[in-house]
Amino acid sequence: MTDIDIQGNTAKFTAFGMQWTVIDGGAGYAKDTVKIDDGFRTRDMKMYGGDLKIDHAEIIAHTAYQDCVKCHQGAAMAMRTKGGKHNTVGCGDCHVGHPPEVTKPYKSCMQCHKPHSDQMAEEACSQCHRAHTATEVNYAFNVPSAYCAACHQDAVNELAASRSRHSDMACALCHQERHKSSSTCQYCHGGTHPQHVMKNTEICAACHHTAHDLESGRTK
Repeated sequence: MTDIDIQGNTAKFTAFGMQWTVIDGGAGYAKDTVKIDDGFRTRDMKMYGGDLKIDHAEIIAHTAYQDCVKCHQGAAMAMRTKGGKHNTVGCGDCHVGHPPEVTKPYKSCMQCHKPHSDQMAEEACSQCHRAHTATEVNYAFNVPSAYCAACHQDAVNELAASRSRHSDMACALCHQERHKSSSTCQYCHGGTHPQHVMKNTEICAACHHTAHDLESGRTK
């Protein structure tokens, strides 16, 4: 959910490409309403039971930092929706001072967190993590595979031991941009076999095993 706006008993937000308006009508569900605007028309969602409750989603840890929120509403909203455990941290717990008086107005990640491996220094953290959206793990195409190996050593070892052309490929070339994502075989091998074969990864695996331990289908 994004663009969350809570006023009294009404919550508005964007989700699945649509605008949602939720109204808490009190105890039970009889007076609760949910309106969905998909850009073409607004329609009411049918209510069959339960009880919608709108809570004021102010982060308790941030109530002492309303002056920060006045200028940094985007950061506050990101923390509220995707901050994870960082929601329990107040602005002043991480940010010390303010530019231009302080050129680096935040603590290092490693003052609170341990790195995934001894190979990772402070600058490695920001390649995958953002403090305000701690629940998301995103990275660029050139993130070192050694960073992935800290948690996925078995897969890295299997890939390195493979005698296929995949053996020296970086993790991020197949697992692009977002943690746990995987490209399909068709992404790189679009025309190797007929289209109905390339679209079915189970057929690929039947002949070629896995991407980490690739085998030639001709030997079977």
